[in-house]
Amino acid sequence: MTAENIFESALKLMDAVEDAAEYSARASGILRVLLPELQRAAGTEDTLLDVSELSYTVDLPEQLLDGVAPYGLAAHLLLEENPALASFFQARYEEGLARFERRRLAKWESISNVYGGIEFSSFSRWT
Repeated sequence: MTAENIFESALKLMDAVEDAAEYSARASGILRVLLPELQRAAGTEDTLLDVSELSYTVDLPEQLLDGVAPYGLAAHLLLEENPALASFFQARYEEGLARFERRRLAKWESISNVYGGIEFSSFSRWT
């Protein structure tokens, strides 16, 4: 996915598709700040993402790029223009980021039966 795709998704969220030219100059700078935060959430901080233009290909999980990054970008683009809507987008961004981190950090492991013998009622008091 490219930075342009994230930008287009943010414009659709903002309902500002026809105002793309006025926002595009600021978008790459904002993404340059947001992407390291998304990298930390994905656990891939070791690579440097340098978004110098919107054609840059971002190598992060699709869940972050589709469901989280556009909200962060929209929040920053609307910060001075519409603070209430920017606050809403920022809250959605933070919720998505936290949800992604929780899923990434969760681990499956088997649960051992520490009590033993009661699974077939052989030592239970009601037999």
